[in-house]
This record gives sequence, structure tokens and C-alpha cells, in this order.
Amino acid sequence: KDPEEHSDSIWCLAVSNNKLYSGSRDKTVRVWDLTVASHEAVLKGHTDQIYQLIVRDGRVYSCSSDGTVRVWADGVQVSCFQHTAEINCIYLSKAGNSLLTAGNNKLVTDWSLLSSTPLWTGSGTPSGINCMEVIESFSPAGATQHLIAGGCADGKLRVWRAGTEQPIAVFGQHASSINFMGQTVFQSGPSGKNSANSMAAVTETDVDGVAQTVIVTADASGYVHSWLVKPADQLALELEPLHAFDYHADAVNSLSLCGHLLFTASRDCTLRSFDLRSGLPLRVYLGHQSTVRACAVDRVGKYLISGGRDSTVRCHNVVSGELVWMADGHADYINKIIVKDNIAISGDRLGVVRAWDIETGALLHVFASKDRRREEELMPMVAVTGGLLVIASDFFQFMAFPFTVHLPWHDDNPSTDLFPPLQFDFNVSFGNWFAWTLAGSVTFVLALFILLHMAYRFVGEAAEKTLKGYLWKLTSLLAWAGSTVLVIPVFRTLLSVFNCDRDSNDVRVLASSPEIKCWEAGHIVMCCFSAPCMAMFLFLIMRLVAVNGDLSRVAVYFWLNWTFDQPFHGKI
Repeated sequence: KDPEEHSDSIWCLAVSNNKLYSGSRDKTVRVWDLTVASHEAVLKGHTDQIYQLIVRDGRVYSCSSDGTVRVWADGVQVSCFQHTAEINCIYLSKAGNSLLTAGNNKLVTDWSLLSSTPLWTGSGTPSGINCMEVIESFSPAGATQHLIAGGCADGKLRVWRAGTEQPIAVFGQHASSINFMGQTVFQSGPSGKNSANSMAAVTETDVDGVAQTVIVTADASGYVHSWLVKPADQLALELEPLHAFDYHADAVNSLSLCGHLLFTASRDCTLRSFDLRSGLPLRVYLGHQSTVRACAVDRVGKYLISGGRDSTVRCHNVVSGELVWMADGHADYINKIIVKDNIAISGDRLGVVRAWDIETGALLHVFASKDRRREEELMPMVAVTGGLLVIASDFFQFMAFPFTVHLPWHDDNPSTDLFPPLQFDFNVSFGNWFAWTLAGSVTFVLALFILLHMAYRFVGEAAEKTLKGYLWKLTSLLAWAGSTVLVIPVFRTLLSVFNCDRDSNDVRVLASSPEIKCWEAGHIVMCCFSAPCMAMFLFLIMRLVAVNGDLSRVAVYFWLNWTFDQPFHGKI
């Protein structure tokens, strides 16, 4: 039976008619119901990873590094277009009668969807074509002209007109491989002159402005360039260099456009926004701890959603640059993000797709198998419930301070108290046992912390349903249970250091061990060591999850890195 989820990286996402389509490195396209996250179909046929999806009129067009574009209707493949090398990008004409493809075979090919044969092929590039944008112009008589701009691996932007084999223009502004392109239309200022630098909403355009079509290219060095599409003669169009943006310190991994606003995500861990009218930078968005791999802006230019190698999804206010919410529900790199209406959709390297409310950051759906979705929904509830039970148990122990619980085989031999069950018995040489017990306990706790940190931050298999994943989870649960029992006795040992009383000679001594005098050198050292250790244990025992400033959940999940997929959660 085919599992109802992807088994490898998500490379592309598309939404149409309340259906979500995801393309993956596992060579499949999967179809989901966007409203309830149910799996509806899997489209199989590609023999290599899938790079891009187009969905229109109930048909799905998928391009792959296997050198094919496959067309699907009602879950069945209806046609296939074969290249001689991997296909990196596709474009479906507005009329829906032709399909443009480009890839590592160094060709742009225009295919007839009726006959599945090439109508035209553009060549003239010595390197593969990584990305492509197509501008269509229409005459009153109904004639159509295509202008094709291809970003090439040699750093050149080449431009073809449909029907011309060789490029009509070659631009060499980029010094490294052009990996990403985008296209946008916006209004210029009055009388066609660009207005001042502004981050006004996209809908607030000048009434008498002139519509401008702009193409944006970004390369592997972080250099970004914009190009103005302008009429040449009759229906013909041409490109003209517009603005250069050389602000990123490393490769651009993604770009998003909304009217005159350009947003870029980079390997330098930052996102940036630019004004395409003035050519000026607007804002830098910080927060990601590693490479930012994907970004998308909502249709009105209010929120910028980003995801990266740090496995977090972040939402920034476009104008102020403030972080609106952050969610860390993904267990591995985030490769793709799209925005549909008020929903942000992210796909990661493990093949899991998540949908978030763009206003609040609340997790709406997990697009995966039923078992994984059930686990995603139950685990936070189990963690919270278990945490509250532990708090209640520990509170009872704390209130019963004079009472000491012993194991059934407990005797007066101190060696049996290596790891006491719930509380310490302080009737024996407390001063000698303090340092020994504290050092051993802290070492044990830190070892558990390191183990769990490795399991849930650096080992992606922990989230998979494999033998290794189950072993990691079992180890984590055992470590959680062990540390739960261990924390309270250690904490009570630390607290008892401050419990002084007067003996029969009116000398202040440690209540639990009268042979130790308070505030002498040895006792001061113990106090100085206990205070920060108590703060550390309190920090690890209880984390309060706050949403938008309101205390919504109290969870004790110690070193177990379960997350609650809540926006902007501050962890105390």
C-alpha cells in the first residue's frame, strides 16, 4: 500500500480550487484537500525529482529532472513531453494551447498541447537554462507574441522572441549563475515618472500612472537585477536594464514580488525588500539563525513569510519589519513556501507540508499520513497533560518536605542512595555527600540534555517512522522520565543549603547537618554554587508558552524538544 505522504524533500507547491498539489524529490506529485488536509491522489510516472508544478483547468503540469513534462487529468497521465536533459522550468501560455520548457539541454522549446510536438526551439546558449519568464503581448486582431527571458548557468540573461532560433539580446550584468527569476506589473508615478521610494500598499497606486512590466533576476553571488519590458515595434517587446541591487553577502535562494515591492531571501540569513520604482533598498528582515531558503509575500504586501535551514517559519510585517509570529513545527529544512489568501503553506526536507494562519501563525493542517497527523495533534496534548501531572506530583513532594521516601531496599548504607527516588535522606554526612551527589546529578542531567538536543535538532530521522526514529524517540522518553525523577531531589538538596538553624550553643548551623556551620567558607561555596544551579533547574523544569502575551499553556517538557506550533511563543 502506498503511504499517504511524501518520503523526501518538497520542491514545489501549487494551489487550485481548494486543492493542494505538492511535488517532491520522491518522484511523485500528491493531491490534498486544502480544507481538511486529506490525501486524495498520488501521481506517479516521473523517474526523478520534480521541480515545478502548474495547475490550470483541472490539469496538472509537472516538470522533472528526468527530462520530461507530464500532464495529468483526473489522476491519470494524458501526455508527456520529452527533453534530452533535465527540465528546470515550464510556462503554460495564457491561451492554454502551448507549453514552453527550458532546462539543461540548453534549449527553449515551445510545444503544441494538441499534437505534443515542438512548434519552435530556441538555442544559442552554451550552458543550461535554470529559470525562465515569459511575457505575452496581444494585438486587437488576436495575434500573440511571446518574449522569453532565460536565466542561464553562465550568468547571462538571454532573450528570445518566439519563432527566432537565436537570442535577440544577451545581458551580462550577472557574474554567476542566475538561479531565480520573477515577473511583476505595477503602476509608475504620474505621467510615467517613478514616484519616491515607498512601502505603500500595492493597491495604492497613482490613477494616471503607466503600467510597467518588470522582470527580476537573482544569482548565486547575491546580486539582483531588474529589467523593464518595453515595446519595440508593433507587437514586439524587448528588455532594458533597470536597477541593480548588490546588497546580499551570499546567494539568493528565493524571491517574491508584489506590485513594485521585491523581496529576496539569501544564504546570508537575511531577507531584504526593495522598491522597483526607485531602485532603492527598503528594509532588512532578521531573525533566522541559518540560510533562508524560501520566502513569499501575501497578495496585498502586508506580510512576508519565510522559512529556512533553521526549520522555522517566520512572518514579518512588511512595513515595520517586526516579527509578527514564529513557528518551529518543522523537523528539518524548509524548501518551499507559498501564500494563498490568508494561508501560508510550507514544505520541508522530510516531505511534510504544513499550513499556517497568516494572521496568527496558528497551525491549521499537516499534510501527511493519518498516523503522522494524529501524532502531530496528540503529542502536544500528551506533553502538556504529562507536564501538569508532574507539576502536581512535585508540588506534593515539596509540601511534604520533612517526609522522606525510601526505596524498599533502602538501608543506612550511603552507597544505596546513588540516585534516591524522590527525596534525599540527610541524616548522614551531608557536607561530603552534597558535592558528590550534585556533581553526579548535574553531569547526568547535562548528558541527557545533549542527547535529546542531538535527537531533535540534528537528527532528522527522529521524526521519521523508521527503526532509528523510534529508537531516538524511545531514548528521549526514557531520558525525560529519568530526568523527571531526578530533578526534584537535586533541587531540594540545593534548597536545603540555605536552611540554617541555631543549635544548643546558639551557633547557626545547617539544619540538615548540624556539623556544618552556616556562612563559613565551605558553606558560602555551597550557597554560591546552589543559587545558579537552582535557577538553571527552574529554567528547565517549567516553560510557560505565551501566545501574543497571554499565558495559554503551561508545559513541563524538560529536555524533550516537543514544540506546540504556536506563534511567537516565549519560552521561560
